[in-house]
Amino acid sequence: MTSVKEWVEEKIKNGYIRYFELDKFSQISIIGRGSFGIVNKADLANTGLVALKIICNENSEEEHDEFNDEFVKELKLLYEVGNHPNINRCLGITKDPKYNILVLEYANEGNLKGYLNKNFASLKWNDKIRMALDITNGLKFLHSKEIIHRDLHSKNILVNNGNLIIADFGLSKKLAEVTTDSVGNRYGVVEYIEPQCFKIINYKKDKKSDIYSLGILLWEISSGHRPFSGYPQKLLTDHIKDGNRENPIEGTPLKYQRLYQICWDDDPKLRPDIEEVYEILIHLKIEDAQSPQHNIHNHIDVKSNSKNNDNDDLSIPSNYPNPIDAVNAPVPKFISLINEIGNIFNEIIELVEGAARHNKQICDILKKQVHAAKSAIQSLKEYREDREDFFSIKNYLHLQDLFDIITRIKKFILEISQMKPLIKYIKTISIAKTFIELCEKFGSCINELFPLTIQI
Repeated sequence: MTSVKEWVEEKIKNGYIRYFELDKFSQISIIGRGSFGIVNKADLANTGLVALKIICNENSEEEHDEFNDEFVKELKLLYEVGNHPNINRCLGITKDPKYNILVLEYANEGNLKGYLNKNFASLKWNDKIRMALDITNGLKFLHSKEIIHRDLHSKNILVNNGNLIIADFGLSKKLAEVTTDSVGNRYGVVEYIEPQCFKIINYKKDKKSDIYSLGILLWEISSGHRPFSGYPQKLLTDHIKDGNRENPIEGTPLKYQRLYQICWDDDPKLRPDIEEVYEILIHLKIEDAQSPQHNIHNHIDVKSNSKNNDNDDLSIPSNYPNPIDAVNAPVPKFISLINEIGNIFNEIIELVEGAARHNKQICDILKKQVHAAKSAIQSLKEYREDREDFFSIKNYLHLQDLFDIITRIKKFILEISQMKPLIKYIKTISIAKTFIELCEKFGSCINELFPLTIQI
């Protein structure tokens, strides 16, 4: 049987692994340490700055005379993921008299936690969404290789020239290798750990465990600070286990907020796959971030640490369907939301019939749009067995957007049908401009749901 040392030497010999002589490194200094090792910064001749990761236990006096299993495990994973732009790249290995050392790509802007502390005030929402996409893209690649990270948190996300990269594969495993007694099931940063690990002895982490951690990271990007900062650490495990989560930050795009809330749901089965997260983020409209957004945390069965903001006059009613529930029983929850939308459509049509005569032309145009959309929405109920592909998380979020916009349309019709509220529109924004804006957003929602199927 080939020993670990023989395996590594063979890989170096055949060119699979690049080996650097230790004397090629200069100006070595510690930049981080953890329970699984030490990370140094060094200057590599003819290359520039690199990171040197020593996998060791500082509390153990045992000397490593050959490459240990943990070193090889991480080395194999790093080489398997190759040169993905959102994964910390392994350049090769080196060795000192005591330890085996990974030579890694150096991140010149530190980790995500430090980056947010330093730069958050200058970040726009398009920057934050790009950062979220960087992490999601890296995790999507790992999951496509059947690799789960198992230790995602803001110190394991590095920033290099503005690009976010996933690092530290010390707890990572191939999915088939994960067992109920794997070390990584019990270790990690509490704020980001899958809640089931606190509830079930020997819980076996999987891809949905990474999705939970990703949800926490998405919230952290939106807030600029560590989750549960200031909460007593000794009470935090029970706090999270009881279903408590951080509260949405004011001004967060509604789709983004809904996304991370689905990701951090207590039940792993209700969390989306990484492909769904990526799909939602890539299509997230930046325009959502340009106007204040109301929060929906009071209508989601997840407890919050922060106070609710009820200032928005378009707040969602208490009977608004729960987006997380939609993942568990898609068709019934879709139908519930479709019924809500249908009720608002009927109210809009009734309002149009009684609209003031001088506004009837505008209202009639909206009425035609509403009728066309209503027919398409109702057809989902009648032909749902033939439209199973429609009932996805992405389309549920689009339906929620439609719910929001038709609620605004209803309010618009009410106001232009009365003379007193009409003065507000004349002074602040023209009826025509508001009308065009509502129609464009309405049309965009419908086109997302029913591309090329109905004419608006």
